[in-house]
Amino acid sequence: MVDNFTRIGSISSGTMQPEDLIRAFMDALDDIREEIASPGPTTQSADETEWRKGEVSRIDNVLGRIEQNMGGLISYYETKDCMDDLNDLTELLEGFAPPMCYFGTHEAVNGGWWEDSSDDFNDDFVEEHIPEASPSGR
Repeated sequence: MVDNFTRIGSISSGTMQPEDLIRAFMDALDDIREEIASPGPTTQSADETEWRKGEVSRIDNVLGRIEQNMGGLISYYETKDCMDDLNDLTELLEGFAPPMCYFGTHEAVNGGWWEDSSDDFNDDFVEEHIPEASPSGR
């Protein structure tokens, strides 16, 4: 039930330092959390309401755990916890990628959501979502 909570493009550029990426990724995740928590005036099904509550809780747990791991320690960025947190943030943000997109790095120094233009991805998408043309041309 992933909605389109993200925008294609960079959320962090010019650096691949964990201290920069983690803060940018946490900010992006917090923005997504706010969008999920405030769905607007549309009527929601019970399933969607439950999904939204679950996602908000999951995001809160991850962000809270990372804040706790940071604990004001300058050395946090040199720890295994930092790398684990960065991986967790990346996986969570990937889950909010728009269709036919991925979350990751682009041009080595930009973190964000990008269109997946790989041939394998496009071939798989076409096979899964676009029916083959019928022999009669209909």
